[in-house]
Amino acid sequence: MSQRLVLASTSQYKRAQLRLLGVPFTCVDPQVQENHAQYRGDPASYAIGLSQQKAQAIQNRQTSAWVLGADQVAIAADGSLLTKAGTPEKAVAQLMQCQNQTATFFSAACLLGNNHCQLWSITTEVTFRPLDYAEICRYVAADRPEHCAGSFKVEALGISLFSRIQSEDPTALVGLPLMTLAEQLRQVGFQVP
Repeated sequence: MSQRLVLASTSQYKRAQLRLLGVPFTCVDPQVQENHAQYRGDPASYAIGLSQQKAQAIQNRQTSAWVLGADQVAIAADGSLLTKAGTPEKAVAQLMQCQNQTATFFSAACLLGNNHCQLWSITTEVTFRPLDYAEICRYVAADRPEHCAGSFKVEALGISLFSRIQSEDPTALVGLPLMTLAEQLRQVGFQVP
């Protein structure tokens, strides 16, 4: 019997990323509230905790599957939380706050299955170049990033907003740290590639 992998997410971005690894999977909504406004303390631990909650919610219903949960917490240079803006206006405001600053993203994942739990978080520092209001408005209108943490899509036109990105896994900024995930999947018996 082959192993089954379930992504505890309905995110189109995480689905697209996971497809890159060539491992068949299904998606299930974990129905875990991502209320990042409740964040207090260590952002990496908070992201890991949310990832584990998502994976556990599905594992409780599909005990024979391997379940992958993931979450991302982003912190601006001033220590404030960067969220999914929800509207173009809030996305513009968030990017204005970040321009010419460095923000830190904590991309966490949890792989559960067969009495195994692996948790990890990858830190990515993103330095925004100096941006003016008109540039930001053009970017938001073109990329529509209001449903992305930090209000940008690094895999699209958002790359033009930065002067530097530093991470041990460049895929983590999109949402899933694929380099580490590929290794974790291999360790539990999935073929990647």
